[in-house]
Order: sequence, then C-alpha cells, then structure tokens
Amino acid sequence: MRIFINEYTKVAAYAFLGIIFSYASFYLIANIYHYQEIHKEVAVNISDIDSYQNIKKNLIKVSNNNKTNISSYNGSVDSMRMLEFKSMLDSCYTTMNNEEFKSLENKVKLNIKDVENFRQVVINNVINDCLVEQLYHFTSEDINISFLEKDKKYLKLQIDSLNKRMNIINRQLNNNSSFYFNTEFATKNVYNDVDEQFKYLLDVYEDSSNVLLEVSNKYENEVSSNV
Repeated sequence: MRIFINEYTKVAAYAFLGIIFSYASFYLIANIYHYQEIHKEVAVNISDIDSYQNIKKNLIKVSNNNKTNISSYNGSVDSMRMLEFKSMLDSCYTTMNNEEFKSLENKVKLNIKDVENFRQVVINNVINDCLVEQLYHFTSEDINISFLEKDKKYLKLQIDSLNKRMNIINRQLNNNSSFYFNTEFATKNVYNDVDEQFKYLLDVYEDSSNVLLEVSNKYENEVSSNV
C-alpha cells in the first residue's frame, strides 16, 4: 500500500508540474506574440494630416492673441480678472503646444505604444490641464466676464462633449490592447486601428484647439476694443 501511495503521489506531482509547465509555456508564447503585436508599425505622414496642421495654425493664432498688450485695457472686466484670464490662455497654449505634440511632425511610423503615449498627452495636457482645470473655471456663473457671458453654456457643452468623446476612445483603445496571438483577425482589429485611433485623437485635439481659439479671439477682441 505504501509503495502504491508513493507511486500515486509521484504521478500526481508530475501531473501538477506538467500543468504548471503548460500554463507557463502558454503565457510565454502569448507574451512573445503580444510583444510582436506591440512593435508592429504602420506608415504615416503626419505632416499631410489636415487636423495636425489645423492644430498648429490654431495654436499660432492663440499665441499671437495672447501677445496683445493688456496694460492699457480699460473695459468693463476687472483688470485682475483679465490678467487671470490671460494667464489661463497662456497656460492652455503651453500645455497644448507641448514637446510630444511638436515631435509628431517627424514621425513616419506609428505603433500601439505611440498611440497610447499620445492618448495620455490628449487626456492630461489637452482635456484635463487646459479645458477642465483652466477654461471650465471661467464658465462658472459666479465669474463675471462680459465678453463670455453669452457663450458660457455653449463652452460647457463643448468641453463636456470632448470629455465624452475621449472616454469613448479610451474604451476602444483598451479593447484593442487585449489580443494575445498574432492572427490575421488580431492584426486586422489592432493594427488597422492604429492609424484610425491616432486620427481620432488628433480630431479631439483639433476640436479642443478650436475651443481655445474661440475664447482667445474673444479675449483679443475685448482687449483691442478697450484700449
């Protein structure tokens, strides 16, 4: 009986080791294929993408508007409030015109990692740092800025809409990061989406820069009309 138990224990131990080895082998192979997926690239010419060029043009206009001399302003808005507003515009310009965005112009290929990095830029720099933390503050009913009064509700809707669009893109990108094997199906659903998802992010970036430019134009017009 003791010999039988010993032999049975050995068989069970070998079977258990076999199961562990099988799982380890599976995950090793899965990670190898996933590594290949992550490092596959799609060709892209970012300089030819209209939305990228439009963002650059918008930011140049915002920068020029922000240079308007505010020292002689004598309009209805409190001078400290105007300085605060100008600071917001300057901050938004800086966060949108970041090094990651400017470096995109030199890109000739994109992979999933590039899209993920750019997604973080759009979330952190564009949506959070500028639209939500900076501009949204000035849409409050408690803050009196005459040249924005008619547009506050519209601005809130625009910012909320951009936030929702970004959440949808987040879900799509997270879904596309769950493939393990380098099959034709995975390639179609992941790598064909790299260019598409990147352009979605650029669209959000462009629309955000449009919002910033609208506000910046109103600020520049207010200052120029009251000096």
